[in-house]
Amino acid sequence: MSRNRTNPVSELNSSPWVNQAKEHWKKYCPKLYAELQKTGVLHERAVEAAEQTENDLLDAVNNHGVDYQAAWEVVRERYIFLPAEDDPEYPYK
Repeated sequence: MSRNRTNPVSELNSSPWVNQAKEHWKKYCPKLYAELQKTGVLHERAVEAAEQTENDLLDAVNNHGVDYQAAWEVVRERYIFLPAEDDPEYPYK
């Protein structure tokens, strides 16, 4: 079965990034994690975080000439590796 490039969410559904997001959120953003789990959207939000990370990463590399590793180090913290809830930069207060 070939992958459908028009639906990156389905491709990323089992991505390691999805699991990394959930593990990170559980440890560093327990309130967010609990709320997403309670409302039944934890996996969906983790898939969306992985999708947005991929989109931004590819945009930085392909359209702006940024080195892959450098782009990854910046982009991963936007959606997957959020600041801890007690960090002043935490976006979901």
